[in-house]
Amino acid sequence: MLRLCRGCLVLGALRILVVPALADRGEMGVEVFSAKSASTWTTLLLGITTLFIANFLLKKKPPEILQAEQAKKRKYSELMSMIMKDVEEKQTKAGVELMQMDNLPEAERLFALLWDDVKEVRTTTYGIHATEKALQFIQDLLKVRVAKDLASAIDKTKEALAKTGQEEEEGDEYLDGGKLKEKVDFCDLVRRRLGKDLFDAQRLKEGKEVYKHASKRSMKAGDFVKKARTLFELMTPIFPWLLIAVPCSMVVEGLQSIYYQVARWQTIGEAAAAGEDSMVAWHLVGLAVGHVVIWFFELVRECYSNRAQGIFLHRIRTGVMKALIQQDYEYFDKNSSGSLQERLNRDAEQLWKNVIALPQEMLSAVTCIRGILPCHCTCLRFVVNVRWSISDYD
Repeated sequence: MLRLCRGCLVLGALRILVVPALADRGEMGVEVFSAKSASTWTTLLLGITTLFIANFLLKKKPPEILQAEQAKKRKYSELMSMIMKDVEEKQTKAGVELMQMDNLPEAERLFALLWDDVKEVRTTTYGIHATEKALQFIQDLLKVRVAKDLASAIDKTKEALAKTGQEEEEGDEYLDGGKLKEKVDFCDLVRRRLGKDLFDAQRLKEGKEVYKHASKRSMKAGDFVKKARTLFELMTPIFPWLLIAVPCSMVVEGLQSIYYQVARWQTIGEAAAAGEDSMVAWHLVGLAVGHVVIWFFELVRECYSNRAQGIFLHRIRTGVMKALIQQDYEYFDKNSSGSLQERLNRDAEQLWKNVIALPQEMLSAVTCIRGILPCHCTCLRFVVNVRWSISDYD
């Protein structure tokens, strides 16, 4: 059935776009939108809609994926029930409210029960009902743990900022705001993934203000130089490749701003209207040569840019992997390998775009603007001259 629909679509497209019709002047034309082609367009749209529904909306999941989702559902449900039972027993023995309890499960572990970092979906996607008691308990527990961690980080950071002299060294762990930044970022992650109901917005705003104050106080010229030196060491091997890729990119944008303009074809039309066949041929050859040169520099730019990107990302991943090897078992118990790999790939790509690709695109855009302005001025002068000619004729 799907093959038949695809065949009908091909025939309909051929009928609309390929079948020519003779015009009044004896020239060849193409019939696209008309009363005669209305039925063909209707058939084409219905066929595309049918294919889309059959391939995407009515597509069933393979049995292997369904089995894997059922296994994940059982795993998450068992872990939630286990944590709920353990915390309730401890709460009963202590005889206190949940907010007053110590030694609660870590917020990252609770978050991992509500959000799948590998597929980037909520665990309720696997069939866990949102009204289940264990799920509601884990959400309440995560809310309590996030509030306690954020409040503790804010208070300790304030205490570290209040210390002076020799006492200040003891608060270095919180003095620069690094610990508080981790808690604030985690709250933002919870907000993006699970919604605004699992943390206190006012407390989060206070945490951001305290971190801003701590980061300004701890910012030193030596730290900036150290970070700049680290980034320079990462970029040193790719400088030779960028010295070719960046100028080629600027040449491409500059030539495109010149040769990808309607004014070039307008000049050819004017020469043809004046009967200057030699000028028409000359301009056509110039356009062809310009496009070939553009394609050549595009090829060179892509080759050198891809090589620089590969070297840069390889150095970042290698450095991160060396750092991960030195971590203990507890670190990998808190952070899954899938989430670490996903974050490494995402952050490395983002660093490349912000540090190298973005400046390269800005330079290319400036070159493109510099090349477009004269062409627009030429077109503006042409329009003005045409208007003056029409006024004189009238």
